[in-house]
Amino acid sequence: MESMHVSLILIGLSVLCPWTGALDEHELEEPVLLGPSVALEGSTVDFYCEIPGRPDGSLAVQYEIYVESNPGRAIGEYSSLSGEMATVPLVIKTQHDGRLVCKASGHNNTDIRSSLSQGLDLKVIVPVANVSILSDPAGDDVWEGQTLTLRCEKSRGTYVSYEWLWNERPYGTTDDTLIIHRLSALNSGDYMCVASNQFNDTTTFNSSSAVISVKVKESVGGAVTVTPVTHTGRDFQVVGLVLRCAVERGSFPHYRWFLNSTRLEGRGGFYAVAWSDGSVLSLSVGPDSAGFYHCEASDSFDNRTSVRSANMLINEEVLNRVSPAAALVVLGCFALLNAAVMCCCVYGVVLRRRYSGKNLLIEQRRRMEIAVEHEDEEEDDNYPETLESYEEDAVLADKMSDSAEEDDGSVDETLLYEDAVSK
Repeated sequence: MESMHVSLILIGLSVLCPWTGALDEHELEEPVLLGPSVALEGSTVDFYCEIPGRPDGSLAVQYEIYVESNPGRAIGEYSSLSGEMATVPLVIKTQHDGRLVCKASGHNNTDIRSSLSQGLDLKVIVPVANVSILSDPAGDDVWEGQTLTLRCEKSRGTYVSYEWLWNERPYGTTDDTLIIHRLSALNSGDYMCVASNQFNDTTTFNSSSAVISVKVKESVGGAVTVTPVTHTGRDFQVVGLVLRCAVERGSFPHYRWFLNSTRLEGRGGFYAVAWSDGSVLSLSVGPDSAGFYHCEASDSFDNRTSVRSANMLINEEVLNRVSPAAALVVLGCFALLNAAVMCCCVYGVVLRRRYSGKNLLIEQRRRMEIAVEHEDEEEDDNYPETLESYEEDAVLADKMSDSAEEDDGSVDETLLYEDAVSK
């Protein structure tokens, strides 16, 4: 009986010892996974895994690399039969993005418990490409006050940053979605999305979307003005009138006309509403058309919001009456015209006299110059005769001098003779 108990004890120990002995003697230490933290899609990268401090050749180890989010599928493996470090080359795919772990287990030995390394974060860079913008609502169908959502879509690319441009200027957001609340006309313009990513801070990939034009349609608002254009007959009396209505703000306004609060539609006996938006009203001036007119503007898609102009009184007497201000303007212009004519006349008389005197002096001077020229020519022609006459005059003067001397002598002798007789 005792031998039987001893046998049972030995059998139990033999069963327990391999388990506990395997746990103590054959539990693998935690491996270490080494490799890059960033890799480009399609490139081949080596990852390394080993158990530190394990003697070479002490135990054959099977190394496997997994993506932590998918532990059931190994992306690379290596059998270390002689204790060397495991080198696992990987062709990088987008599925490899995430945290990688290395699993070490006994090679063809299920009695050895496996162990896992710490995680290694890997970023797989896929160059960004084919960027486009999705608009909700469409860019050509947005109205003032609505919310516009622009989303930057790409066909491929990881770890992408975004830049929005509005009319070629940075808009100030780096998200892939641009949301604009309470649109106004100021938000109209051209929008573009520029997506980019980098690899190792040395290589940059860019992709730009096509431009999407956003035109915010405004609801009617602001002042409504009515501009009259008159038509006169042969007697200068106003016989017709065209009224044009315009609202200060609004993308698609529609206009309605009223006479004494009664709406005018289409064509009547003395009026006609023209243009597709109803902004023009043609009138025939007469007793039937007299009264107060005003115009109302509303959105063509919604008549709930409208703005109106001030009342305008139209009748024959008012249209053909000359206002005091107009009379003063006409009289003032007539007076200025008369003054201008008088000034021109006075200036003309003065200018005529001045030019007449000046012309007379010029004519006299010209005649004098001509006379001097004629005298000079006559002197040149008579120069020989003058010289001969001068010589004759000189001879005659000499003769006269001699005669005078003789006369003086005879006078003296006569005086002497008379004086002697007297004695």
